[in-house]
Amino acid sequence: MTDPAVSVVMRAFNCGRYIGQAIEGILAQTFRDFEVVIVDDASTDGTEAILQAYAQRDERIKVFRNETNQGPVRTMNIGLRHARGELVAVHDADDVSLPHRLETQVNFLRANPQVALIGGGAYFIDEEGEEVKVLNWGRKGPEEVRQFLEKGHSLMHTSVMFRRECIEAIGFYDEFFSYSHDYDMLIRMADAFDIVYYEEPLVKWRWLNSGITGSKTRAQAAFAELARVRSKAQKEGLSLDLRKEYNRLMAKRGISDINWNRRLSDSSYYYILGLLLFELGKPQKARKRFLRALKCRDSINAFLRALVFYVLSFVPNSINFKPVRALRKVF
Repeated sequence: MTDPAVSVVMRAFNCGRYIGQAIEGILAQTFRDFEVVIVDDASTDGTEAILQAYAQRDERIKVFRNETNQGPVRTMNIGLRHARGELVAVHDADDVSLPHRLETQVNFLRANPQVALIGGGAYFIDEEGEEVKVLNWGRKGPEEVRQFLEKGHSLMHTSVMFRRECIEAIGFYDEFFSYSHDYDMLIRMADAFDIVYYEEPLVKWRWLNSGITGSKTRAQAAFAELARVRSKAQKEGLSLDLRKEYNRLMAKRGISDINWNRRLSDSSYYYILGLLLFELGKPQKARKRFLRALKCRDSINAFLRALVFYVLSFVPNSINFKPVRALRKVF
């Protein structure tokens, strides 16, 4: 059997609600020469049955299962070791790739053999698939990306495609990194090879009020800083004791829970989604989120702010009124 040009690698854990949409987005790609490598990280919510059904439907879908939960980093490495494609596209199990994502990235990497990795921003969608925001930093070349990463910015992990030989050359994802493993991988890849930030978002990233992204911790902050510190040390010919350096960073006063967002309350989550949709000129869809925020029965302040904007969503063009914009800043 001939190896595919692209391996789409996906870690699946208790994502039965969204995994079908993620797979359908890949199957709808305009570029057809791919395989989908999915590692089920011991899911308990029915994800396994969904994956098996898709594997029976399309022979390009390869499903592997961890007998015990291994976590995202080790599971991604397991998937990479099963990948056969020259190029690897990372894909989160609750996100969606636009139909031309693989074709665009493959064409770019084939036309630019000196580039090891391409990634970029994303369209943010909520749990119902509604677009609420666009993250796009614009086209950045290799040196700009290095500076971008040094400043603490990143590429959306689910948007990334890289050459398999390059991820192998840097030793895959570092399993010491319980958090920020994607950021650490990007820094190490940028130190060793050229990577670019593509100017067009090619994926839809689902913003859910759960998981690592929704609950940043001191540990995540420390791991992100550790990735930067190690990069600087290696450029100076130094080797770090990662555990010792991590413990030092955890004790550092500058890294605190205050500086990093904790998980939003459900009320705040739906309120923010409502505001984003309201500002995009989608009052009816915003109203639905404000109503969900009201039903959370959070604090009186949270209830009042959701109620105010719920009422305003019935007023045509109210988001453009100066008093409303002023109120938006207060709340």
